[in-house]
Amino acid sequence: MLLALAACDTGPPVQAPPEVSEQTETVVLVIGCTFRADRTSVYGNTRETTPYLQALAEKGVVMEDMISTAPWTRPAVASLISGQYPARLGVDDELSEFNSNRGLHPGVVTVAERFQDAGWTTVGATANPNANAIFGMAQGFDSYHEASGLWREGYLKVDGEQLLDGWQAEAEAVQGKLFTQLVVVDSHKPFPPEAAQPRGFGLGVFVKPRLLDRYDAALRVLDRTLADLDRRLAEMGRSDRLLVVIGDHGEGLNEPLWAGHAHGRFLYDGTLKVPWVMHGPGVPQGLRVGGLASSVDLHPSLLDLAGIPLNAELDGASVVPAFSREPARTDREMVFSETYFAADHRQRVTTSEWSLLLTQQGLIPRGSTELYERGDLDQIHSLHADNPDIVEELSAKAAALSELLVSERQILQLKPLDPALMRSLEALGYVDERPAPEAAP
Repeated sequence: MLLALAACDTGPPVQAPPEVSEQTETVVLVIGCTFRADRTSVYGNTRETTPYLQALAEKGVVMEDMISTAPWTRPAVASLISGQYPARLGVDDELSEFNSNRGLHPGVVTVAERFQDAGWTTVGATANPNANAIFGMAQGFDSYHEASGLWREGYLKVDGEQLLDGWQAEAEAVQGKLFTQLVVVDSHKPFPPEAAQPRGFGLGVFVKPRLLDRYDAALRVLDRTLADLDRRLAEMGRSDRLLVVIGDHGEGLNEPLWAGHAHGRFLYDGTLKVPWVMHGPGVPQGLRVGGLASSVDLHPSLLDLAGIPLNAELDGASVVPAFSREPARTDREMVFSETYFAADHRQRVTTSEWSLLLTQQGLIPRGSTELYERGDLDQIHSLHADNPDIVEELSAKAAALSELLVSERQILQLKPLDPALMRSLEALGYVDERPAPEAAP
C-alpha cells in the first residue's frame, strides 16, 4: 500500500520491507537527487518524512556520515558511479560561466560496466537530464530509459511513478541477474503539487508553508517511490534484492541562511551531507556505521556486496569491511568536495573533526576561508582565525589532491547541447542560479 499525506495523521501503516535471503540476483541502486540527510526520519528529523526508508534502515545498514563530492547532479552522479573524484573525471568545467557541457569520458569504467562484465543484465533510468546518456552516464547499461522525453508543458518534472513505469517495461523482461540504477527527482525543485500545502506536519490550512516544509513534503513523495519500487520488484519475483539508497547531493533550504536556498554553489552540510542506506542480502540488520564515507566509496562497495572483484584502483574504498568492526566504523580520514558552478569555485576538506571550506572564486558571504568543528551542525561559528595550523594543514591537503586529480583527468567536451535539453536543465535550475543572500557571521 502506498503512503499518503493526510490532513490530520501520518497516513496508512508503512509498507514493510521484504524479507530477504542470503543470496540475490538483483542489485538495485537508487540515487535520490537533492536528498538532504538531516531532513529524513533516518537522520533525525522528528517529522515522519521518510517512513519507508526508516523501515529499511531498521533492518539494514546506515552510513552515518556520508559526504558528497559535489553539490550538483552531474559531477556528483559521475563520482558515485565511477568511484572517482569529479576533478579527475573532468566533469566540472572551470571555464563555464553557467552550465557545463562536459560529460563522462568513455575511458572511465562505471559500476554498471563492472556488473555487465560480470554477466549481469543492466537496466538504468533517470528523471534528471544531467544523468542522460549524452553526458556518458549510460555507459555499461543494456537499456537506459531517459524520462526527460516525458516532460510536459511548463517543464514539470517526471515523478517517481512515471520513471518506474519506463524502467519496469525494460526490467521485467530480464531473466537472471539484474543490476538496476535509478536517478529519481521527487525531492528536487519544482516540488510536487502536494508540497504546496503540506498536511500532517501540524500546519494549519491558512499557514503559508516555508521552503523547509515543502521540501519535507517532497521527501514523502520520494519515500513513496521507494515503497512502490519494492512493490514492483516483488511482482517481478525479485523480493530478494539488495537495495542501496543514496543521495547525490543535498539542498540548502536557507538552513542555515548562508547555505543558500538551492544547491550548486555552496559546500555546507545542507548541500553535501546525504543519506546512504543499504538493505538486503549480505547486509547486517540494524547497523549504523560511523566514520566518514564519500561518494567515491559507493562503486567499490556495490561490487563488494555483489561479490564482484574490483580489479582497479579507485579514489574510493568499500565500506563493507566496517560492518564487522567493533565499533562499526570506516577508516576514511578525509573527504574532498568541490564545485564549479556559474562563476563560483569552492573546495572543502572534511575530516572527523573539521570542515574546511575554501572559496577560490565567487561570492564570499562568510569569507574566503571557513573552518567549522564537525559538532557545529549548522556551521555557525567559523574558527579559522583561532586555528591557523589546522587551516594550513587541510589547505595543503586540498591543494595537493586537487593538483593530482587535475593532472590525471580525462575530459570529454561535448558539442553545444540540444535546446530542448537546455530547457530541461534550466527548469531544474542547472543553467544559472541566483546567489544566496549575504549573512552575518
